[in-house]
Amino acid sequence: MKKLLSIIIPVILATGAQAQLEQSSFGATGRGGTATSFVTDYQALGINPANLGFQTKYAFSLGIAELGYGIYSEALVKDDVRAILFNNEDSITAAQSEVLAQSFLNEGLQFNVDAMAVGFSLRVPKLGTFGFSVTGHAAYNTKFDGEAANIIFEGYDYAGYFDTVIVTPTEIYGVAYEPLSLSQLFGDSEFKFDVNTSFNFGYGLKLFGSEETISAYAGIGFK
Repeated sequence: MKKLLSIIIPVILATGAQAQLEQSSFGATGRGGTATSFVTDYQALGINPANLGFQTKYAFSLGIAELGYGIYSEALVKDDVRAILFNNEDSITAAQSEVLAQSFLNEGLQFNVDAMAVGFSLRVPKLGTFGFSVTGHAAYNTKFDGEAANIIFEGYDYAGYFDTVIVTPTEIYGVAYEPLSLSQLFGDSEFKFDVNTSFNFGYGLKLFGSEETISAYAGIGFK
């Protein structure tokens, strides 16, 4: 788990926008929130359809299977958590596991995936540019309460719940002499999962102007 987190955490994305989103638009990623001014072709759908009117060198653009994802937790901004995840040791001690469990227990974890199955735009001379895309969004949010987080992060090493660990040639399992019910284990834990698919249509047109002076564009989008 530690090595996996070390790989994915550097690409953490924390998005707080309420209206226009970059989603899986790779041309908008890394522009510090200025995507509205830069995206072109079908990637302007859902951000600013007027940008479809930009005169790019391609009359037809096509994108297939674009994907963007983000993982975020307030626990990841804590110095002690970062020290545990990014040190050079190959394993996590019981004390470090307890720190991780407590941090994620209190702060929760968010995971978002934005995918575009297909998108394209077509510029028709004197008429403007038409665009279409099929996108999907999945969001998962969880916040553990009770003993659940400790058990997940420490496993059978969590002495606060498991009294005995039994090892056989084929499996390992823990025994709790005073087991808790599922509701007691998870307490007031929160689990939220949302999935939706969007069909985006857009049209953009250059009204007047030139690159040397001032240009005006107009666009309309349907989702």
